[in-house]
Amino acid sequence: MDHSEIEENLFALGEPQLHGGMCNTLSVIYVKVLSIFPDLEAARPRSTSGIQALCSLHIALEKTKNLLQHCAECSKLYLVIYLF
Repeated sequence: MDHSEIEENLFALGEPQLHGGMCNTLSVIYVKVLSIFPDLEAARPRSTSGIQALCSLHIALEKTKNLLQHCAECSKLYLVIYLF
């Protein structure tokens, strides 16, 4: 999956408006880390600390994705309420 597909899927719910700048910055970082994540997994760290770090990164990526989706959803809701 390339960068444009990831960004498309991430903001399928809508573009964040309320905190758009922060969400865009976080999105750029997320896409960059996500693009190298398969290479990190393929390296298969053998040490306990390496495995723990990889697991922590996976959890952080999932939380970041959820946060960005939540921002997009809340921005849409905020705009609907604000306009009425």
